[in-house]
Amino acid sequence: MKGAEEVTNVPPSSNIAPFPFLAPILTHLRLFMEMINYCLQLKNKEPNTYAFYTWSTLD
Repeated sequence: MKGAEEVTNVPPSSNIAPFPFLAPILTHLRLFMEMINYCLQLKNKEPNTYAFYTWSTLD
């Protein structure tokens, strides 16, 4: 039992160590997702400001 525990007890850094090319890919994916979320927030915010503008100028 002790031998099995030593084999399975590996540091988490060794999971990505054999794949060093994944680090920049994951970083770019995260930045790309943040950019998409920012654009979607602007897209969702635009009709609300437009509706508020049209309702405020009806007087």
